Amino acid sequence: TAAPQAYHKVGTLFLWYSIFAFVSNLYREMVKDIEDAYGDGLTGAKTLPVLFGVRMAKRMAIAAGGMFLVFLLFSGWHLRDSMGISFVLFLLPSSLLLLVLSFQRLWAAQTPNAFRGVSLLIKLLMVVGLLSLLFVR
Repeated sequence: TAAPQAYHKVGTLFLWYSIFAFVSNLYREMVKDIEDAYGDGLTGAKTLPVLFGVRMAKRMAIAAGGMFLVFLLFSGWHLRDSMGISFVLFLLPSSLLLLVLSFQRLWAAQTPNAFRGVSLLIKLLMVVGLLSLLFVR
């Protein structure tokens, strides 16, 4: 019957979206920690930028974003049949563009306001990911 296939499809999509949520949130939280580094240092918080410096925290955040990039590419390939042509032609390239733009802006960022802009860019990426749910077939 079709019921086991439908359950498998729903379970697979749930897994992919769970991974998407985890990795995108990890990346964003790392950027938020850099944004808040000055205040965290004053209060004695032990965040990555406080312990290792902003430059190293940026590298670590970009590494987390790199995991996100690999995940997006892999999921785009794996979900292309489930998501349809709109996902492959619009949402996946939009997500990749936003992610690469966030890398560039993160590396250039020097002020809390600049890091806030990167965080907002990642939030937009998360919204695009949620919008992709509209294209599930």
